Order: sequence, then C-alpha cells, then structure tokens
Amino acid sequence: MDARDDSDDVKDKGRKQLREAMALFQEAYQHQMRGDLEEAIALYTRSIETFPTAEGYTFRGWTYSFLGRTEEAIAACQSSVGASATAGGWVPGPADG
Repeated sequence: MDARDDSDDVKDKGRKQLREAMALFQEAYQHQMRGDLEEAIALYTRSIETFPTAEGYTFRGWTYSFLGRTEEAIAACQSSVGASATAGGWVPGPADG
C-alpha cells in the first residue's frame, strides 16, 4: 500500500464519520423541535464526538440556552469557533431536514 492508498483510506473514514455525524445531528434537531431537549443535547454531543462541526456545537449551545444552562451554552458556542476553523465541510441546509 502506498501513501496515496493511505490517504484514500483516511478520506473514506472521514466521509463515513461525517455521514454518521450528519445523521446524529438531524436526529438531534428533530428531538429539539419536539421539545425533547435533553435527548437533543445527548445526540448533538454524539454528533460532535463522531465528527466535530461548528453547527453541532452551535445547535447544542442553542439547546442548552433553552434549558437556561447559560454557561454551557456559551462554552458550546465558543467551541463552534474552533470547529469551524478546523473541521470545515458540511453545513446543514433545507435539503438535510
């Protein structure tokens, strides 16, 4: 296996993780919209652990804010800044939901 094959394997793994994170994010968003906020937070957290995105952190922060958990909301939103600079990639849109 050469370096190019290794690079392709890494890209494939990253794409798989991104797809998994997207699915978790969408599930979290559905729970959030139904008012099941604790489950939404848990799912946003799993999404972030799978593939960190600014959107995952931001929406988790938004959900924390609905529960009055201001400090956690601020921390999540601050984390989104770093994630947006390093993760790149997917941004949820109308076609995702």
